[in-house]
Amino acid sequence: LCNFVATMPMTAFAAETSNYTYINDNYTIAYNVVDAWDNFENININVYNPTDEPIYHWAFQFDAGGTISNLWNGVIADSNENQYVIENVDYNNVIQPHSSAQLGYIVQFEDEATAPTTFIDCSEAVALTGRLYIGCRRDGSLAGRSERHTDADQYL
Repeated sequence: LCNFVATMPMTAFAAETSNYTYINDNYTIAYNVVDAWDNFENININVYNPTDEPIYHWAFQFDAGGTISNLWNGVIADSNENQYVIENVDYNNVIQPHSSAQLGYIVQFEDEATAPTTFIDCSEAVALTGRLYIGCRRDGSLAGRSERHTDADQYL
């Protein structure tokens, strides 16, 4: 009689979650890795308006570290390799003062997952009769940069 132990290859069913905060004059972005498996991550993003004025039509650029699929509550306005410009959809184009909009996606990466180092505001804020309007620039110029912060609770 032979005794043997069958082994199965292990796949990570849940990885450590990671949370990052990016701060810009117009909004604060909370980037959260909700789940991870094989070469995929489930990402949730909270776009928070810290100002006293509504934001109309938001958009930002970042390096996703891989290929985005299954995007919800946002649209891909532009992409080039791992660089993406994500903007609002019709039903979440207004972020009221001290409120937020959420979006998410699945990212597939090659070797190792990496969080974006920055989110670049690809929008231009324009004051219109007391409102703050964020309209995506189509000429490729950039309005600002949101640096990553590790103490997310301080900003949200």
